Amino acid sequence: MLVLMKTIPLTFVCLLLVSASAWPSPGELEHEPNDRRFGSESVDFLHGVAADTVFAGRVYITTLPDSIDGQDVLRYSAQKLPLFSWLKGSGFFWKTRPSDVGRHVISFRAELHSNTVIPVEIRVVVR
Repeated sequence: MLVLMKTIPLTFVCLLLVSASAWPSPGELEHEPNDRRFGSESVDFLHGVAADTVFAGRVYITTLPDSIDGQDVLRYSAQKLPLFSWLKGSGFFWKTRPSDVGRHVISFRAELHSNTVIPVEIRVVVR
């Protein structure tokens, strides 16, 4: 129990440091017209298909829809996630790295109240 009490503050400090390092610098914010909090913007992934953009080394955060075609989503599951990413409820988090630069399609499965499973994809460009 004593070990646990010592590790909780250390874990909090580590999370705080990771969060602070993921924040974009003022120079990066001056050039981005959209969501400036995480250095992201919407770009064309393919002709007519929008994607979010995030700078390599930053954290990408998004929320998957609560309902699809008027039906509530019970839960999401991931098909195949990038390294250093996770799905918590309908929230998706990804700590990008310089090796992640490029275009990515991330697939999820949404289970609806009607026992229907629907594929959901998000598109992310890492610069």
